[in-house]
Amino acid sequence: MTLPPGPRLARSLQAISIQRDPLGFFQRCQDRYGDVFTLSCGTALDPTAWVCDPALVEQIIAAPAEELEAASANAIVRPLVGDGSTLLLAGEEHAARRELLAGEFDREHLAHDRGEIAEVAASELRSWRPGQVIALWSRIRALTMQIMLHVVFGIDEGPERERLAAGLSEIVELSASIALLLPRLRVDLGPLSPWGRFLRRKAAVDELLYAEIAARRADPMLSLRRDVLSFAVQARYPDGRALSDADVHDELMTLIIAGNQTTAGGLAWTLELLLRHPLELARVRAGLERGSETYLNAAIDEALRLRTPLFGIGRGAVVDYRLARFTIPRGMGIAVPLLLVYRSPALYDEPTLYRPERQLRQDARRPAWMPFGGGIRSCVGEGFARLQIGLLAREILSSCELELVDARPERLRLKAGALVVPDREVSVRAGAQHVPAASALSPAIPGSR
Repeated sequence: MTLPPGPRLARSLQAISIQRDPLGFFQRCQDRYGDVFTLSCGTALDPTAWVCDPALVEQIIAAPAEELEAASANAIVRPLVGDGSTLLLAGEEHAARRELLAGEFDREHLAHDRGEIAEVAASELRSWRPGQVIALWSRIRALTMQIMLHVVFGIDEGPERERLAAGLSEIVELSASIALLLPRLRVDLGPLSPWGRFLRRKAAVDELLYAEIAARRADPMLSLRRDVLSFAVQARYPDGRALSDADVHDELMTLIIAGNQTTAGGLAWTLELLLRHPLELARVRAGLERGSETYLNAAIDEALRLRTPLFGIGRGAVVDYRLARFTIPRGMGIAVPLLLVYRSPALYDEPTLYRPERQLRQDARRPAWMPFGGGIRSCVGEGFARLQIGLLAREILSSCELELVDARPERLRLKAGALVVPDREVSVRAGAQHVPAASALSPAIPGSR
């Protein structure tokens, strides 16, 4: 078989390079080896062919599960989400779980969630004072975590929620360890070692989550609750089977890692890019003043393209798979560096520039799978993610003035194996407060223009 070429760096050096400078490393690989190259890390499969050509990516996204499946490649996040996560299910089991949970993200549930998200956002914004310097990235992650625990998990405000928020945030930070990319480093050398600290914090969070699941099952008012946790413990497959406590736990962890963290990233990057482009920010605010969210949605979509919160997606070859002039043998990984592909000149003119107006044009080259994926592995919570990013961005931009404290360009790095984050905290200074946009705009359908 003809395998794609690739660097001869040791796996550990490849992993460090990906984590510290993901975009630069993959650009150098593409420049040297072409649109398809082989690395020994990045997914749970070794080796993995990384694909940068949008046409080939379209082929991969559309491939049936009998040829390419995601569970084996996604196993890199098993320590975070557990074996029962939808991310790690394959075939009919994956399809059945996806159908079981999809109802929680329908239009009726999103309409209900909208008001609760707005309340949490309003409470957060009331705490911002003119002249206050805000650590934007940390603040946004904390805000979306509170929304996740209140709206999605249905956990009331109090000590338990604060402990769970702190614990979840801590294990996400600890997962930035290179050990997530290199399983051989997952060695527990005690509570002071990186992996040992992660395991102990994860165990503490698991205990809190299982206690919450048990309490929810025993809640006499369970049938009246509308949150995802309550939905999951009541859900039944067509044959009457229910999700186990472990399955519910793993789906909650998946929502935190694959849902909450990427939503926080999408919102934070949108704000950061708009603050660096005052003319675009002015166009967004002018639209909001007219009661239109069209340009705001375009600004969000462009941020998700240029700073996509999820660096890549992976598949595993179920059969010997033909990919351009290469044959990928069964059992080998295939992955897509989304952050690089979304900057392809084959898709956009001047693709490295932030230009929201391009999202308003009818462009036949724009792939349907951008930025929430496509096919059987598309994001089941896309509507909720768009609702949350759009509503929070609108409230923040309409409620107060913000300015960057440090205008230096942000460098990108990876956390938890695939989350795109800034290399340093993004500090902004809050200015004058305004009347929130929520009072002037009618509710919009998530993802609508």
